[in-house]
Amino acid sequence: MFDELTLDSRAVSETIGAILVFGLLVAVISVIQVQAVPDANAEIEFDHSQEVTNDMANLRVATWEAVASGNSREAAVKLGVDYPARLLFYNPPPASGRLSTTDRANITVENVTSSTQAGTLFDNVPVYRVGTKALTYDINYNVYGSEPVRTLEPTAYYERFDNETLVKSSSFIDGREISLVAVGGNYSEGGVTAEAVTAKSLSGPMSEYEVSNNASGPINVTVPTKLSLEKWNETLSDEYTPSGASVNGSGTVAGNGHISAVRYKPRSGEFNHLTVVLEPGQYTFRTAKVGFGTGGDPGPRYLTTTVTDKRSTAGVIVRDEFHNPVGGVTLWANTSSGTLSNGTVSAQSVRVTTGPNGVATVERVGATATTVEFSEDLNNSGTVEPKLEELDGFFGGKDAPIVLGDASQANNDELTIELVNTGSTRQISSITLAHISYADNKTVAGAPSLVGGTACDLASLLTGSCEDASLTATGTTALKDGPDKITELNGTSTNIVEKSGPVVLSSGPTVPSGSSQLTLQFDEEVPLDTDSGDAIILEMTIVYDSGYSETYSVQLFANEA
Repeated sequence: MFDELTLDSRAVSETIGAILVFGLLVAVISVIQVQAVPDANAEIEFDHSQEVTNDMANLRVATWEAVASGNSREAAVKLGVDYPARLLFYNPPPASGRLSTTDRANITVENVTSSTQAGTLFDNVPVYRVGTKALTYDINYNVYGSEPVRTLEPTAYYERFDNETLVKSSSFIDGREISLVAVGGNYSEGGVTAEAVTAKSLSGPMSEYEVSNNASGPINVTVPTKLSLEKWNETLSDEYTPSGASVNGSGTVAGNGHISAVRYKPRSGEFNHLTVVLEPGQYTFRTAKVGFGTGGDPGPRYLTTTVTDKRSTAGVIVRDEFHNPVGGVTLWANTSSGTLSNGTVSAQSVRVTTGPNGVATVERVGATATTVEFSEDLNNSGTVEPKLEELDGFFGGKDAPIVLGDASQANNDELTIELVNTGSTRQISSITLAHISYADNKTVAGAPSLVGGTACDLASLLTGSCEDASLTATGTTALKDGPDKITELNGTSTNIVEKSGPVVLSSGPTVPSGSSQLTLQFDEEVPLDTDSGDAIILEMTIVYDSGYSETYSVQLFANEA
């Protein structure tokens, strides 16, 4: 009877075997998921990184072809990467990359003159300024950890890794040749697919002209850049003078070129400022503008005469700020005595429109129209300002840029900024105050100030590169909220401007043509200790009565006040 109840264990070994096989299978799958799949994906990401490197090289070629030819060129950029389907295994989501333009900054040239048509512009503005952006490509891979940020600036292209930056090319300065190719437009595209990117010639082909320094001093060229001073020093080292160039006021570096000094200033915005000072003499400037996406056209800037049969016709060429001709611009032609003809209408004043070559001409009817005066027709409204005597002159108007100059502080509760109006007189209609910050730099042995738990010096704080530091630091910087209100403009009480949105002014200050000062008085003091690294950081948007607006970012260090 007991024999009949004995357990049968004949299938136990097969069951245990199946369990062991299943466990082994799970272990193998786990190892593959944890090691083999990431390794395979890292290889795919590495291959994509190399592909993007080639794509960006092709885009740079397309950019230069657009600049040289004056016509658009196209290149494909594979923005991101997807992974192949794997049975039983998990893949991370696709790695999406983004190609986009940055915020706007300025290229400036000081102390420059020219005997060419460019001199008409250079001799009529205190500082030659043109707006520019940069084009950047960035991606966050899931596995491959060495992806660089690739950046195309007006003067260089480079790849910035976590611990290294590789400068791939720079066309900035070569002997006595200076090339400034501004980047414009609004472009932002992200994803994983290959996108056709068009490099549009916004002002081209590249204009070339001879310049020299004027009586105010040597030529200073300032460009916005994210590249470090160390990398610029390496890139420009051969362009320094044989007797040596002063680099940021500390030491000299000798080369075979014509740069006598380099100044590098960290800024609170997206770009730092690099200034090169050229030894006195003659140089060849090359300027153009290339765009991506929408917008960015420079528009008309100034007029020069064109060769005509002066007995029967008079004519001008409309040029942009890069000195290329601009078509489709409507002007008024006027004579104080006699009659002019535009081919359709004969009168003392007639409208004319520039052709593709930027030229506009009128016919003198009879011999009585001796002097012809050309002027801008704003929006075809019939308004004729500014007038341009003797056919030659500065092309401005109510849509010409009003750019930021220097900043200073006379009293602790004030900040004075220079506004350089390159057009006609305008009035400030409204102000939007984005923020006012105050960087307070003090020396407190053994107690660095902490910003979000991080000890920072001023340069790191303003450039966003704060890193953890030891508590033995003596130089400390705290970024504080500054005043909340602007209570006076140029000493006159006005609508209080607060950080809550745009404030319409009942009677805003007038900004005349040329350079003028705008003094902002605050509701509290922001003292700058001249023996420290204190700084004021302000950003505001001003709208003028013509509808033109500009956002100004001001950073004033104590030693500049």
